[in-house]
Amino acid sequence: ILKERMMMMKTQVSHMTCSIQYVCQQRASLSEVDTCVDPSVFNLSVTSFLTSSCNILLVFISGQMQILEKVDLQ
Repeated sequence: ILKERMMMMKTQVSHMTCSIQYVCQQRASLSEVDTCVDPSVFNLSVTSFLTSSCNILLVFISGQMQILEKVDLQ
């Protein structure tokens, strides 16, 4: 059973694009994807990440968001 935890530190960003580092470990595979997402689309991205049964840690750092995800397989 995968436990989902999400921790957000919010910073007001105007129409800046957020740099997202997404690390997802599914079963035995580890995939890392770097993308740029508009803040208005970010909520949809978070929903998509959470429905993929992954633990996601969100941190806003000076206008850039880093997503570190850790999956506890057992």
